[in-house]
Amino acid sequence: MNNIVNNAFRCIASGLMLIAVSACTVGMGSAPQNADEFRAAVEEGMSRFEKTTYIVQEDFSAVYNTLEADVTRCLNARKEISVRDRYGSSSEYTQYTANIEKTSGSTGIITVQHDEREGSGPKMPTDGYYELLVDIQAESDGRTRLVFYAPTRGYDDIIHTVVHWAKDENDACPGIGRDDAITIYNDGSTP
Repeated sequence: MNNIVNNAFRCIASGLMLIAVSACTVGMGSAPQNADEFRAAVEEGMSRFEKTTYIVQEDFSAVYNTLEADVTRCLNARKEISVRDRYGSSSEYTQYTANIEKTSGSTGIITVQHDEREGSGPKMPTDGYYELLVDIQAESDGRTRLVFYAPTRGYDDIIHTVVHWAKDENDACPGIGRDDAITIYNDGSTP
């Protein structure tokens, strides 16, 4: 009789442990693995992100061509921060990878992802976690719509810079990432 009770107790305890572990895993959530998942997550209310739309008076081809050069030049960057402790100093970095792609004759997409190889958390997509997505869409009246999916804090400068680029107002490269870190663009320059 004791064996039956002990076995039943073990089964119940194992079942409860499995439920607890499953709840923890589900509670951690998962990071969007592609642009469509990221866009959907922001539209569904992902914490600390929002959707913002701008219309510029330029046509799609002009906007796309300007953005293609500026996004590649300015939004691919590495942020470095020096950390000093009692054992000496070291550098930590975050790599930002920006891509721009024409998805049709009248639409395009910009993505910016960041790769932080520290800690644990949800599975990171190949180029890093999605930080910014911009849908570029031709309007029927010759204007272009820019739809930003971006963090609610810390990206105003980047958003406004991209809008200025789209208007062909050639703004300088914006800072990206943490304010206490040094931005190094792919060409080795800094802001």
